[in-house]
Amino acid sequence: MGILEGINNKIQLAKRRARGYRNINNIINMIYFLCGKLQFTYPRYFT
Repeated sequence: MGILEGINNKIQLAKRRARGYRNINNIINMIYFLCGKLQFTYPRYFT
């Protein structure tokens, strides 16, 4: 039950951050980024 409450807390945080978004897809994308544990590899140097 604790894991589910943690995910719900992250979703509520995303909803608070997304105040003023006009598009629901932007809010859904923010939730995926926060809860999806996605890892991005950024280039170290720009050429």
